[in-house]
Amino acid sequence: MQFLTTMRRRMAPPVVATTLLALSVLAAAACSSSDATAPNSSNGDNAAITAQGRWALRTLNGATIPGATAAVNGTQITVWRDTLEIWGTGSGDYNETIEYSAGPNPYNNDVPLVYTSVEAGTWTASGNTITFTTSDGQRYTGTIAGNTLTENVPGFMQVYSR
Repeated sequence: MQFLTTMRRRMAPPVVATTLLALSVLAAAACSSSDATAPNSSNGDNAAITAQGRWALRTLNGATIPGATAAVNGTQITVWRDTLEIWGTGSGDYNETIEYSAGPNPYNNDVPLVYTSVEAGTWTASGNTITFTTSDGQRYTGTIAGNTLTENVPGFMQVYSR
């Protein structure tokens, strides 16, 4: 989700390998199997969206996961897995864990290394719109329709399902 935009800010072409190694983080994230709903204030009725749960990235700019690619600061990255976990009713916290590779590894016969990055933040919902706020204050919005969450991060269309 916000990972790709965050990577744009963090990566400078001359030091991509060093930066990516510094971003490598191992993490375990908890998963909640229950759902919570946020009121749908856009139409005034009792309809609600379900936000809480575990979401998996299915497509990035129309390409399927695993293996979708995107250019970030001139470096081609490949996304292998992206899991978004949302907690709370109407608002709450989220964690996103992304596994990706970036460019060739000159120290290992150009075989790309797989990195893990974890992002965390908060979310709020209104109607079928969900707004994510990263720990560094950036905001991104998406929509939820049933078991599909679609998010437009500048330059990237991401579709999650559960």
